[in-house]
Amino acid sequence: KSPEPQERNSPAIRRMLRKAKKPKRMPATLLRGKSLFVNYCSPCHAHDNRRIGPPLRRILAKYEGEEAWLYDWISDAPEMVAKEDARAVALWRENHKQAMTSFSHMSDHYITDILIYLDQN
Repeated sequence: KSPEPQERNSPAIRRMLRKAKKPKRMPATLLRGKSLFVNYCSPCHAHDNRRIGPPLRRILAKYEGEEAWLYDWISDAPEMVAKEDARAVALWRENHKQAMTSFSHMSDHYITDILIYLDQN
């Protein structure tokens, strides 16, 4: 079960990322991550070039140390913008005020699979 957004913290997220990267889990993680990316993310994002949203390759490196914020953003970007989170509002403005779809139905484990797929490909 995924923690509620207010329960997310970067050390717990980093532990989940390390666990998912273990060699015996990696093939399943990458397969799920690719499928989730194609179905939910690729309509707006690509690995290396801008579509509606920014490119996502190596997104974990970009948000290293801020993983909990990243998971909150992916889970419900519109809510973060509505609550006037400074970084969320800046991203929203940077992307021509295009609202990212809310993925509040997506578990942290699925978000992890997507992020690892993007990190490895």
